Amino acid sequence: MGLGRALVSQVVDLCFGELGLPEISLGVWAHNTAAIRIYESLGFRTEQILEDVEKVDGALWTAHQMRLTAPTR
Repeated sequence: MGLGRALVSQVVDLCFGELGLPEISLGVWAHNTAAIRIYESLGFRTEQILEDVEKVDGALWTAHQMRLTAPTR
């Protein structure tokens, strides 16, 4: 438990530290609630919900577009 959060946290640190990115955007399937919780715990916020954006094995999937901006220094 906690490995996913630790890995994403390291990627966030790399993006905002070494790479100097101003923001990180990502997409996550709405049914992947564990991932959404991890992202939210690190400060990501849902910017947009894309309803029924992909058809997988006959079922329509919804996605969350999430974003985190770099901390101000």
